[in-house]
Amino acid sequence: MGRQRDTSTKDGNRSSLFCRDSVTQNDIDLENLNDNNMDNRNNFSLFCGRNRIAQDGCWACVSLIAAALVQFIVMGIHNSFGNMYQQILKEFKWKESTSAFIGSSAIGLNFLISPVATQLCESYNPQMVTILGGIISIAGLLAASFVTTDYAMFLSYSVVWGTGSSLCYASTYVVVGKLFHKHLAFAMGFVTAGSGVGGLAMSPSIERMLEAFGWKTTMRGLGILASCLIIAAITYREPIVSQESASTKKSWRQLFDCSLWCIPAFSMLTVSLTIFNFGYYIPIIHVQKYATDNGSSKYAASWLISCMSMPSVVARLVFGKLADHPRVNKLLMFQICLGIMALSTILCPFVSSEYAGFAVYMVIFGICEGCIVGTAPTLVAHIVGRQRISPALGLLFFSFAAPLTIGASFAGWLYRETNGYEKVFFVAGGTMILSLLLLWPVHCLSKAPPDIHTTNICIVDGENAEQNIEMTNIPDAATEKNVLLPVSSGDHESDSLKVSCNGSNGTSDLDKIL
Repeated sequence: MGRQRDTSTKDGNRSSLFCRDSVTQNDIDLENLNDNNMDNRNNFSLFCGRNRIAQDGCWACVSLIAAALVQFIVMGIHNSFGNMYQQILKEFKWKESTSAFIGSSAIGLNFLISPVATQLCESYNPQMVTILGGIISIAGLLAASFVTTDYAMFLSYSVVWGTGSSLCYASTYVVVGKLFHKHLAFAMGFVTAGSGVGGLAMSPSIERMLEAFGWKTTMRGLGILASCLIIAAITYREPIVSQESASTKKSWRQLFDCSLWCIPAFSMLTVSLTIFNFGYYIPIIHVQKYATDNGSSKYAASWLISCMSMPSVVARLVFGKLADHPRVNKLLMFQICLGIMALSTILCPFVSSEYAGFAVYMVIFGICEGCIVGTAPTLVAHIVGRQRISPALGLLFFSFAAPLTIGASFAGWLYRETNGYEKVFFVAGGTMILSLLLLWPVHCLSKAPPDIHTTNICIVDGENAEQNIEMTNIPDAATEKNVLLPVSSGDHESDSLKVSCNGSNGTSDLDKIL
């Protein structure tokens, strides 16, 4: 254990410094840490190190772009399964429900193991988790190109690719949640926009590849594309690391943080979105076949996903920026878009006689989808607090697994029984309306946790060269202490250090620089 030192503020609250170094413990002499520097908060931490970066900084934006690329690949492939769905039906003569189950179970597993993926990110780091996920994804997609039975396709595509994509997908939210504070909502919207661009670009591209080379070569091409997941992970950095191996072992026992269910607003939000996801993925999987059944060409039908993706990308950025504004009611905005999506889905069968009707529906669907997908992580952070966003998102995504898997398969079964998609879209829209109704109590139950984040530039003076380090007051839930990361990684013992922090009235030098 390192040396612990307490400092007191004017109101008697105490803050702890926990000093940890790989070789030696350093005495820290604190100067000029007055009440204004600490922003009258209870806890504060100092972080430093060559691999740590400031929140909302330039390198954080680089990692944000890389995370968006990961979502571009992962969700682009998942959302384009509708293209391969028709090829699989044609070649293997499987039942509609069986073929749909392969795609829906892949996206379901993508969310099912999200708690494990987010915990791996917390215990190790998102970079390692994404690299591992990239390797698994490549193996799954390449193996799927050699299968000849539905069981082998399920194992390679649904299980292996679904697992690898989950590790990569969940990591993007952990990275963004750690690297951004002031512009968290916009950053979440930006990273989820990557999945929208993926659907926009990959659906027609995959359709062209299927026509030119067949589904097996197309699957191998997607496996090669998945190697970019590893390249994107190299840019990941994070400002915070695990505090102690002991706390890491304890956190693994809290893989499913049951205390989150004691937050009524989070529980109601989770139930609502679970029901929503039963119907959400049905149009994405089945709209292309619905259009071809009504006379549209396969190539024209493949552009329907692009009709959804283009406005979805814009919506995620616009609504993400709006959600950053303190006067915008995020939940109400979320509900309005959900209601419009539900109504348009129910009305879709009445305009399905023309291709233009499908196109207009998918544009409306994409705008609403962009708001819902881009705003949901911000709503979770608003309800549970930024310190618990990783386990909360893990539980939320875990709850999506069953409805995403069952929904599209149920739609395939219902289509076969009714010989049409009309009732399928009525059911999908109905689940969205039920989800909308369940969100109303959240208005009364939700209450944003206090924002305890503050940042200052601190100058470390000692034998080594002067360094800038970040000060931020993120408390540790287990120990109620914070970590002072080592100033240097050398093996020699350090002399006493002097830390001087500049900042007053809650405005830090780091805020001015950024």
